[in-house]
Amino acid sequence: MATNVREILSPKQPAPARDSRFFKVQIKGWLDFDPTGREFNDIAQAVENGSGLVSVIEVSQVANGLEEINDPEVRERFADIIAINRILQNLVELPSSLRNKLHRALKNEPSPGAKDSVENELAS
Repeated sequence: MATNVREILSPKQPAPARDSRFFKVQIKGWLDFDPTGREFNDIAQAVENGSGLVSVIEVSQVANGLEEINDPEVRERFADIIAINRILQNLVELPSSLRNKLHRALKNEPSPGAKDSVENELAS
């Protein structure tokens, strides 16, 4: 079992393939501070720095593919992540006009409602 949150959430792990399994987890632990209102990454960093510990990591559901994820928002976010990773892995193969549109859309550093603006930019 992993000893800290960083081992669980390693950013170096490859993106899941389309037919990968997905795991719904519940992480329990103790902290020496109130985590209310804090971002998960801040909490994970605090645990890494000794301000808490993870006591239980429980898998409550396993989905054998995106279609088995029963939460539509989670399923859509994973689909977006997979699509983004597919684009990034094949970036050099995209037509230059699409690469330029993607660059312009990302350069604008979109705000929270920016999904529509990025989609509009890519559609133009």
